Amino acid sequence: MVKVTLGWEIVYEFEVWIMDHHAGVDLILGTDFMIPAGIRLDLYNSKAKLPDEIEINLIKSASAREDTEYGNTIYGGPTETVDVASRLTAEFKLQRRPPEATTHELWVRRVNKLVPTVRFTHNGRPSRVLLTNTGEKPGSCPAHFPVVQWVPHEVLPLTEGYVRVDSTKYRNWQVLAYNSAIDRDLLKKEQRLYAEWLSHLPAAVDRPDYETPRGIQHRPEPADGAHQRGLSCEEQWERLERLQAETEQLQHNQPSSVASRDESELEAESDESEPSDSEPKANDWVCLSADPGCNGLT
Repeated sequence: MVKVTLGWEIVYEFEVWIMDHHAGVDLILGTDFMIPAGIRLDLYNSKAKLPDEIEINLIKSASAREDTEYGNTIYGGPTETVDVASRLTAEFKLQRRPPEATTHELWVRRVNKLVPTVRFTHNGRPSRVLLTNTGEKPGSCPAHFPVVQWVPHEVLPLTEGYVRVDSTKYRNWQVLAYNSAIDRDLLKKEQRLYAEWLSHLPAAVDRPDYETPRGIQHRPEPADGAHQRGLSCEEQWERLERLQAETEQLQHNQPSSVASRDESELEAESDESEPSDSEPKANDWVCLSADPGCNGLT
């Protein structure tokens, strides 16, 4: 609520909408409002100027803090005029000692058809800016034009058109710059030469020749029934349970067969160890050899 008084009497009383600068609102629809005569709204600086040239800060109380913050804004741009032909790139260097990222934030803007691309060092500090001409005609950037700004945190640039380097709009600009910087004729030539070079190389894997199918082909069923694609879920479970039961039955019968085999082997060994009646014993050989009337063995 803004009240304008003349002496001690209220002359005008009206309401205004207060929002941050560049808050993302381009237009307000469905609102009927009227600004009294003699009152000027400086929305860029978020101030209202009354007829007696008194300024009212619409966001903060009047203090030197805002002026100090905007006074700490540091600008960066080319030291001389940069002319860039169509689909080409030019660059200029930034300050050797830019502000710290803990106190300031980097903002960049386009210059007509010239799209900026910020290059960083290994320490993460911005060092150079590439200007890519995305138009069909030559473009130029004036000397000392503020292409980049280091603005204190929680403060927005006073001039429109600046974006952060981590914003979506900046990434979209980089897509335009990359698309414009590519030489399409050279790219097609490189693609053709690469295809020719690749065709003369041996294949990394075997490439068998397959006949072109003329109809619907069915996969042959293997003999062991491993391929059961046509079975339903219930039939597959029944098949697995049946296989599991057969496996358990085989494991159950295996100890009895081993025991019977051990018994038969023991009986065979005992039969071999027993001497037969037809074979002579050691004492018989001694007696026969001691008999003088015996001419030989019978």
